[in-house]
Amino acid sequence: MDFADFILEYSQDNPAALALQRERLQGSVSDFGLAISTLESRAKLRDKLPEWYVVPALHLPLPLSAEQCSSSATAFYKASLCKGLRVADLTGGLGVDSWAFSQSCEAVLYNEMQPALVEAARHNFPLLGMQNVQISQGELTPDSLADILGDFGPDVIFLDPARRADSGRKVFRLEDCSPRVLPLLPALLDAAPLLMLKLSPMADISLLCRELGCVRELHIIEAERECKELLVLLSKESSFPPAAENYFSLQLLRKTNFHRSDKPTHEDSSEDIAPAAPRIFVAALGRGGQSVLQVPAEESSIPPAAENYFSVQLLRKTNFHRSGEPTHEDSPATPSDNYSSDVSFAGLVLFEPGKGLLKAGAFELPLQYGLCKLHRHTHLYTCSGEVPSALEPFGKVYRILDVKPLDKRGIREMGKAFPKADVTARNLPLTSAALQKKLGCNRAAPYPLFGVLSDSGPILIACIRE
Repeated sequence: MDFADFILEYSQDNPAALALQRERLQGSVSDFGLAISTLESRAKLRDKLPEWYVVPALHLPLPLSAEQCSSSATAFYKASLCKGLRVADLTGGLGVDSWAFSQSCEAVLYNEMQPALVEAARHNFPLLGMQNVQISQGELTPDSLADILGDFGPDVIFLDPARRADSGRKVFRLEDCSPRVLPLLPALLDAAPLLMLKLSPMADISLLCRELGCVRELHIIEAERECKELLVLLSKESSFPPAAENYFSLQLLRKTNFHRSDKPTHEDSSEDIAPAAPRIFVAALGRGGQSVLQVPAEESSIPPAAENYFSVQLLRKTNFHRSGEPTHEDSPATPSDNYSSDVSFAGLVLFEPGKGLLKAGAFELPLQYGLCKLHRHTHLYTCSGEVPSALEPFGKVYRILDVKPLDKRGIREMGKAFPKADVTARNLPLTSAALQKKLGCNRAAPYPLFGVLSDSGPILIACIRE
């Protein structure tokens, strides 16, 4: 049988068990080792990359690459930032990002140093309908960059440094990733107007900005309630208009007409201003599509900005760069009217921000939507109505069932009323496990129960998921 038939025939079998049957099965397919690695890789791609999973003829030689590759949702988000441009993916890997780029970009250069992945790309890309992709093989160094790019002339260089140490341990600091970005940075920024880095969501944003020095945008991508990727957009140009239809992004290339030129030539830019800080975007990706946090002017008191995306433009208006305390004189977020002052909020809605918002340091942003915060350092919020639809995709929404003081009596009564609850401690001098033990609750239950510090003191909040 041919390769695709073999994959379909044994797609439900355990690859490790099949590998032990080499003598019996290897005559059934031209490359038995590749078939086994493909079966193992496909198991990792079933949910995160269904468009590839349904093509059984694909060659997937390295299961680790399948584990580390982008999901289709995160790949398409990156591609949405550079529609119509020329993108050089210099750490191509399995080729998922190149595949997404190819569907909306003018041309794509895929480069990878591992021969097995390059050979797989030559086989896979035609099967995936990728007609506008050049394939290159080479190890990326400052000296090899020009040879790899050749005459491609990218508008954007994309880099996804490997985040594994030689021991196999996951790493997230720039100096531990491969290839090392900092020595490459000058050559990369000379080779293209814009550089996009895909980095670990564990990376420290402030440290990245200090180390890289020319960060223009940060995109925090959340999917399945987890931070999946941190995209960093860099340019050595310091003379971009501060906002051209939308915030500075890869789309600005089409507005400023500086494809591979030295200076932008935007007609409407009477004064070139360098951004004081990188703009921040939080994207929530799900089965319903992608949501970038928007602030519709007609539904919120947040000052409207170009296309209403949350960014550091908003942070500048409220002056709370990850400090937790807005200080703008016009900001409505003051303790007197945006912080809960008692424990009488049974029946209200509780909003728990997702990891993308928390990673962005946007701890006060929900106040701008009319929500109230339990305590300045407790990142949980309440409201009497519905959580605004623009904010809802970026967190979890609960209905509060009961609230009691966190004392001996409250613990006894809450534990008796909710013997099965998923307990979380926030901003308290005890862990979630310790509070769970005090309450005597069985953790496997649908009722979230928060022990938190509020402006009225420590309290227990029992909820149900909306």
